[in-house]
Amino acid sequence: MAKNWAIVVGINEYENIGHLKYANRDAEAMAALFRRDGFDRVFCFADGLEIPKERDQKSTQPRLTDLLSFLHDRFDLTDRAGNPLPKPLSTGDNLWFFFSGHGKRIGDRDCLLPQDYNPRLAYPETWITVDFVRESLLRSGADNVILLLDACRTEGDKADGMGIGDGQPGTVTIFSCERSKPAYEIDALRHGAFTAALLEGLAMPKSDKNCATVQRLDQHLRDRVPQLCQQHPEKPIQTPNTMVDPGQKWYFLLLPKVATAQDTMALRSEARGAELDENYDLAEQLWFRCGAVSGDRSDFDGYARVQRKKEGRSTIPNQPQRQTTSPIDARSTTQPQPPKSTSPPAKPALPTFAFHSVTLDATGKQTVRKPGTAIYFQKDLGNGVTLDMVKITGSSFQMGARKGEEGASDDEFPQHPVTVKDFWMGKFAVTQEQWKAIAHPSNKVNLDLKESPAHCQGKNLPIEQVSWHEAKEFCDRLSKKTGRTFALPTEAQWEYACRAGTATPFHFGETITTNVANFRGTDWEFNGTTYPGNYAKAPKGKYCEKIMSVDSFDSNAFGLYNMHGNVWEWCLDPYHSNYDGAPKDDRIWDASNDSGSNLRLMRGGSWGLNPGHCRSAARGHCDPMLQNYGIGFRVVCLPSRGLS
Repeated sequence: MAKNWAIVVGINEYENIGHLKYANRDAEAMAALFRRDGFDRVFCFADGLEIPKERDQKSTQPRLTDLLSFLHDRFDLTDRAGNPLPKPLSTGDNLWFFFSGHGKRIGDRDCLLPQDYNPRLAYPETWITVDFVRESLLRSGADNVILLLDACRTEGDKADGMGIGDGQPGTVTIFSCERSKPAYEIDALRHGAFTAALLEGLAMPKSDKNCATVQRLDQHLRDRVPQLCQQHPEKPIQTPNTMVDPGQKWYFLLLPKVATAQDTMALRSEARGAELDENYDLAEQLWFRCGAVSGDRSDFDGYARVQRKKEGRSTIPNQPQRQTTSPIDARSTTQPQPPKSTSPPAKPALPTFAFHSVTLDATGKQTVRKPGTAIYFQKDLGNGVTLDMVKITGSSFQMGARKGEEGASDDEFPQHPVTVKDFWMGKFAVTQEQWKAIAHPSNKVNLDLKESPAHCQGKNLPIEQVSWHEAKEFCDRLSKKTGRTFALPTEAQWEYACRAGTATPFHFGETITTNVANFRGTDWEFNGTTYPGNYAKAPKGKYCEKIMSVDSFDSNAFGLYNMHGNVWEWCLDPYHSNYDGAPKDDRIWDASNDSGSNLRLMRGGSWGLNPGHCRSAARGHCDPMLQNYGIGFRVVCLPSRGLS
């Protein structure tokens, strides 16, 4: 069972600078909330309150020496000989730090001001750097360190606000306001606006709007704090700001007790992403957290797999620990040099690219635009034309539509578990420029190809007007030219890649809008049936009546673009009318085509169809000879020894 510790600081009556009204009340309420939630330890420091102490807590005063002594004794764990002692927390544990009081930027350092801070003293300094707090908390062994800082972020005296600093590596840092802006206490609430909203968010019950994840708590605070300021117009608008490092922690589970299955699915996607990036320390933490919440064996398998990968690097010399800085000075120091290695030089790492993925709520409103990175390799097709292939780390997922999913067809059932191995997939659908580079007659394998068959011309537009047989010929030519094995994706590979760790109808969430994908966003009457331009609770959108470039819109969480809409994409499999008897892995279903079907699968929907056809589970099927201006494809590549 994961442990939860909290450190809560609230200071009203400063000895040498202006007083606050409700900072200690903020701390008292936060400490009470943590205790109600069953936190293992809650260490509270506040002035003017009767505060219960933890059994081994020496003081509850928020003075400099009390705070420094606590952080040192609790987390700087060495014996008299300098040997490390066991850490109090470990993987899967949470350590929260809440501060309500004055903060200030002193020189180029971000500092928290204890009760006895004295601005007239240059030496000895009477502040504590935020960096020191962060480093102290990270030494606890907890992999989830959360800083909640209710203080101004501007320079100057308290009347203008005092700067509290920027985000800190290795932590989730949630600020009460944007940089260079002040934060406010509201008399009617008897709290800071930020703390009042924070208390609401952390107390929400289990639901699809809970604040179990960093992303959802951030969304709640960014909505609620400005609302509170508007309800009490004596204060200007204040907007909180969240900084997450590393970016994968946007979906970290802060409150596992109220987490939903969807929350766990998002976290699982981040675990896969961290493993894909070979960030094994983070991947280990994320897989452990997934397993602790879900109890799913596949999550614990992911945790064990990452541990094995880490052990495979055991021959690499350990890097020396980074020298910590003084809590008061925090000036730069000379870092020790790593020992010279006698091991063979490591293979150069494959490149990565950065992207953003978008999440929508049930009404189609964007809730987050999250940064990410993915590993890829690039193939030169000649004349400056390249093909980017993104690494997709395999795992298990539920293939097909959920029961009751709007727009689902009979051929999308029954939903069933499928295990997918690692593979590489085209970052984009194959473009007309890439097609032309391979379609030259000199590259022929089996079939002749037109060099410019597309109905709508543009080098960065997806190729269309190509049959399934022609798309397969392209893959055969590409394999011959590059020496790698390229193919159309199997249906299981395509759906797994499209979902990118999600279980919702779209990788965006429960719905889709024309702000994030290219499809027919207006109602369409065809053969007496009206097909709606909106999906579920999202609004109707626009209808562009044309194909867009392959890099339009944001990608999914794997770094793949336009998996929903724009053009249908051919898959390798023949069509089956349902999933009865479907493989439980990512192989082609009936490679010999014993199904008796002459039809081939397509996935993703297109620019001319309504949103229901664009769902992750939606299946299209056509004659493999068909050439249509709404059908294109993307390629996959199987791992090789040098790129696995």
